[in-house]
Amino acid sequence: MSRKFTFASILLLVFLFEAHAQQAPPVQRKDSVVVSAGISKEQLALEDQLNGIISQGDQALKSGDAAAAIKQYESARDLVQKEPLLAEQKDRTMKKLGTGYFRGKRMKEAIRIFSDRVDTRRKDCESESTAVSSCADAESDLCTARMYDNDFNDALVCFRDVEAKLTCPPKFSPAKT
Repeated sequence: MSRKFTFASILLLVFLFEAHAQQAPPVQRKDSVVVSAGISKEQLALEDQLNGIISQGDQALKSGDAAAAIKQYESARDLVQKEPLLAEQKDRTMKKLGTGYFRGKRMKEAIRIFSDRVDTRRKDCESESTAVSSCADAESDLCTARMYDNDFNDALVCFRDVEAKLTCPPKFSPAKT
């Protein structure tokens, strides 16, 4: 009889606990820690702000106003440098800024930006890396800027290096038989 009473008591407690859990509203946090897909509200807000700035630069570039685009991209770069939460957006922002300089015929600045991008992607440039095309993208931007800066010798060497990276066959380990 005591087993039936204990079982009934446990069953009653479980039922009461479930009923209480269904009635209690979930705890609502009011801080910036609430996340969406693992990203904080603060980071999402900063990324929205950055995307808005870059979008304005893209529109200016599309309408032919490279100077206005450069100002927007420089603002985006400054925001990324100031906010650690935007560190992952640095490469995209710098590509936009380099492209703005390129389209604004400011080749020296474009070359500096594109050179920095290649330097930060150096590990992608290794022949055994699976991200060689990512490196080649950065390098081809640099090569093109050098060519438009009338530095044809360095541009040619640069383009040949990109071609070699993209056309070399992948290295596989020999099959064991």
